[in-house]
Amino acid sequence: MKKKIVCLLVAAAGISACGFGGGRGELNGAGTRSVDTGSRQKEAGLPRTEGSAQEEVAASVPIFEIKEKMFITQINDIYLNAEDYVGKTLKYEGIFDSFKSPETGIVYRWVTRYGPGCCGTDSNAGFEVIWPEEIPREAPARPRPATRREYPEKNAWVEVTGRLSSYEEEGCQYLRVELASLRVMPVRGAEFVSQ
Repeated sequence: MKKKIVCLLVAAAGISACGFGGGRGELNGAGTRSVDTGSRQKEAGLPRTEGSAQEEVAASVPIFEIKEKMFITQINDIYLNAEDYVGKTLKYEGIFDSFKSPETGIVYRWVTRYGPGCCGTDSNAGFEVIWPEEIPREAPARPRPATRREYPEKNAWVEVTGRLSSYEEEGCQYLRVELASLRVMPVRGAEFVSQ
């Protein structure tokens, strides 16, 4: 089932990005990469909340920020050129969801946005997310180690910040974001994106 989910994410990103330019954005003065300007939080007049020590460390390294305007294009570029992004810090917003595998009991969590498809929400673009302390240190570790951190409810609009990593499971390579922060946002962005 996980293979199907990841394949759908990759296929959606690939199909949706056909015909679009895949720019990687430029570093701005704050050390973040961005393909779009503006912030819904800033526009809504919301204050920036203080983060944890992990977030402060993450803030000290350049962040590749994926915004709405070219969301699918950027996600597609990351999947197609994973070696250029693994180890980099990513920041993006999307819809939180999860799935528990009936075969293994492992709970997979991801943050995505809906892309173009034939039936509305059949195409998603985004990444699996996981707190670093949940990552199994020995393969195959099942179930994953428990975490004291809580995840938001399904369908919550969240902001993800974390390091992109790859891992192997059942002979396949996958990408995921090892979280530095996962915040529920008060203002929802565009759930459906086309670029």
